[in-house]
Amino acid sequence: MHPEWDAHLPKHRNGDTCKAIAYSKKSLLHSHIIDNILNHPLANPNSIIIDIKKDDQIIARLVNTYHTIPPMGHSLQYLLSEQ
Repeated sequence: MHPEWDAHLPKHRNGDTCKAIAYSKKSLLHSHIIDNILNHPLANPNSIIIDIKKDDQIIARLVNTYHTIPPMGHSLQYLLSEQ
């Protein structure tokens, strides 16, 4: 951990292994709101959803997903179909 950065963890329970994390520069909080959306349908120990807001308007939504590629195809349909 660095004193100039905040760490944001995904939605998880005690004992879960979190495989996704996001960092934000603390100085960003002077002009923006960093909102970790823990109740988003995609939020889980492998995915983190963060909104960056300015003047109560979402200016960016970050979706950080840890994905292990299975032997056949992928298992990202849940993510690709989200709007």
